[in-house]
Amino acid sequence: MSILHRTPGMTCVPVDQNERRQLHWIGAKAEEILRVMDATKTWQGPHLSGVCSSHDLGGCRMGKDPTSSGVNPDLRVHDTPGLYVFSGAVFPTCPGVNPTLAMWAVCMWAAEHLVQRLRSGEE
Repeated sequence: MSILHRTPGMTCVPVDQNERRQLHWIGAKAEEILRVMDATKTWQGPHLSGVCSSHDLGGCRMGKDPTSSGVNPDLRVHDTPGLYVFSGAVFPTCPGVNPTLAMWAVCMWAAEHLVQRLRSGEE
């Protein structure tokens, strides 16, 4: 087990060999997928170099227009009834540092509306 950083007042983040293997595996898998998609150049940034933080967002933009978004404002997939995306994937970009609370708020709002629709028989 190794320690990524040690800063007074901050919790140390241990990273063991399994996480390192997973990181290299997913990087290789992503590169394989990109090559199948005809990528001519791929690269991976430095791995585990200092404080690690990732706010992976986007990929399934929220919006009213199905031609420019994957889900509607209720997080329902436009072309797949009954399928919802409750995650940061619905954000077009990061709403700020540490977007967890914003993601929770959007997902909670959508979940409450889904419950209302299920109770009323709309879903």
